[in-house]
Amino acid sequence: AHRGNHIKLIDGCEHIHCSQMDVWPNDIPMNMIHSEAIWLWAHNSRKSFGLGCYGYMPTLDMMRMTAAAVGGKEELRLRPRFFGICSVVSPLKMTQIQVEGMMMCAEYGQPVTLAPEGIAGMSAPVSLAGLLIQENANILAHITLSQIFRPGAPVLYGTVSTIANMRNGTVALGSVETGLITAASAQLAHYYGIPIRSVGGVTESKSADLQAGVERMATLLPAVLAGVHYITCAGTLDSSMLESDALLVMDDELAGMALRVKRGIDVNETSMAMDVIRSVGFSGNYISEEHTQQNYRKEFYMTRFMVRQPYESWAKEGSKSAMEHAREKARAILARHQPRVLDP
Repeated sequence: AHRGNHIKLIDGCEHIHCSQMDVWPNDIPMNMIHSEAIWLWAHNSRKSFGLGCYGYMPTLDMMRMTAAAVGGKEELRLRPRFFGICSVVSPLKMTQIQVEGMMMCAEYGQPVTLAPEGIAGMSAPVSLAGLLIQENANILAHITLSQIFRPGAPVLYGTVSTIANMRNGTVALGSVETGLITAASAQLAHYYGIPIRSVGGVTESKSADLQAGVERMATLLPAVLAGVHYITCAGTLDSSMLESDALLVMDDELAGMALRVKRGIDVNETSMAMDVIRSVGFSGNYISEEHTQQNYRKEFYMTRFMVRQPYESWAKEGSKSAMEHAREKARAILARHQPRVLDP
């Protein structure tokens, strides 16, 4: 049941627009995961879906199942619903299984992100500039191959690159450097005129604590502010290896907040409010002004889960944390979710 939760919850999110196979089932054979995932997506989601490029046959299965669910190969080509993630191996490698999957997606006209996970100090230079040079060569080689195979095949520049945790010889996806690498990668993608996918909202924390909050915003905000088009890994902990229903819903809120920061401050006749400032003067207040009523919803991001009421009323209402509010919302989304009815 939990496998489908991720897909259903994303269906109920406002700012998270695409589901991806972030939850890996370990109770079925590896060679069936892709078909189970597409089946769950087709029956439970009204948004597009992403999976890795797992070689010729599995990716062909994915393409054919997706086409069947949406009304045929031509309809799928016309309006892509599938997002392929081609794992680019560092340093400077191409693997047959990934390239075969990339070509199969290209054959069906579905976008693919070429996504290295270079690890500074392990599989990439320890200096971030060196990592970016290696990653860039890797990505451009794969993009070139996809265009030779099918000119005009839709591709995205991609990055999951990060630094090594030098104490343990593991990755530190939740590091602040991940945000830096992401922002620099976005600048490279913009230079080439190619859309970009990255991770965001990732953390090394194993629970929804302060570290999880700090690290997810340190990796999400740079991605949003640098203009990444497609950000993945919502709802995850522990280098994206753990998944939390409540955190997924909370990340929808964080995405809304990040988008508000990106929108910035509008400066125009209405927002400068000169007439209102003059009429209120030094003796009034703005709470009852028509200008306030008409503009506060546009100007403020109205949070749903963050605790903002005074301490007394918060305590009276059960002392609930933001995560508890998000958990209740997740349960409500799952309770009212209606499966899609497909033509047999």
